[in-house]
Amino acid sequence: MTVENLKDFDRTLFGTKIVNFNTQKLGLILYTWTNVYADAHIPFATCVDENGKKYNVSMDDIRAIEDLDEDELQELGLRYKEINYEIKNYISKRQIYCWNY
Repeated sequence: MTVENLKDFDRTLFGTKIVNFNTQKLGLILYTWTNVYADAHIPFATCVDENGKKYNVSMDDIRAIEDLDEDELQELGLRYKEINYEIKNYISKRQIYCWNY
């Protein structure tokens, strides 16, 4: 990723709990940005997974936990209480790690 391809850098969604539909895992958004490919502008997010690993993903492949209904959560094998517990533990373990970025 080169600087000229990175635009609309934004930390507004920092800490948003997401589900990555590519990996079927939970994560947190660090920041969002737009990647420019030739004449296309693709919205991306840089996220952190439960192991603290940063990765870039298209915004089309993730969704905020609060935007999912109960049926979608069950389809992913998750329940709201489990998500809150998992995210709470995840944040407490990874909070310092995330702030270093």
